[in-house]
Amino acid sequence: MSLRDTFTEDEWFLLLSTPSMIGASVAAAGQSGLGTVKEAMASLEVISGAAKAYPSNELITELVKRAENRDEAKAQASKYTEMAKTKLQGKKPEQLTAEMLDDTKRAVALLQQKAPGALDDYKQWSLAVAEKVANAAKEGGFLGFGGERVSAGEKAMIDDIKSALGVA
Repeated sequence: MSLRDTFTEDEWFLLLSTPSMIGASVAAAGQSGLGTVKEAMASLEVISGAAKAYPSNELITELVKRAENRDEAKAQASKYTEMAKTKLQGKKPEQLTAEMLDDTKRAVALLQQKAPGALDDYKQWSLAVAEKVANAAKEGGFLGFGGERVSAGEKAMIDDIKSALGVA
C-alpha cells in the first residue's frame, strides 16, 4: 500500500491544493499588478521543484508526480480543475484567504494523524511557496523602480500562514 492510498480523494486534493492556494493568497496580498506573473511563476517553480527539493519525502514526491500517460494526465487535470472550480466559485478574496488558512490547518492536522513523518517537509515546502512568491516582485514603485521587495500585506499573510502551519 502506497502512502497515497492512506488518503481519501478529498484529503489528497487538500494536500495538493494547499501550497498553490498559499501562493495565490500571498500574491493577492501584495497586489503587485504586473508582478503577479512573476509571483505565479515563483509559486509554480517551488511546487514543481518539490520532488527535487524533498526527494526522500514520499508524500511530497507523490503529490507532484506527473501522470504516467497523456490520457491519465488529462483525466486527473480535469478532475482537479472541477474540484478547484467548486471550491473557489463565487467567493470573495477575503473568503478565499480565510479558507486557505483553514485548509492549511486541516492539512497539518491530517498529516499529524496519517503521515507525521512527512509533516515537517510539507510545512517547509508550503512556507517556501509563500516566501518565494513574496520575494518574486517588488510592490509599489513605478515601472520596476522603487517599491519594496515584500509588502506589509505579504508580510502579514506570511505571518498568518506560519501560524496556520504551526511554525515560528
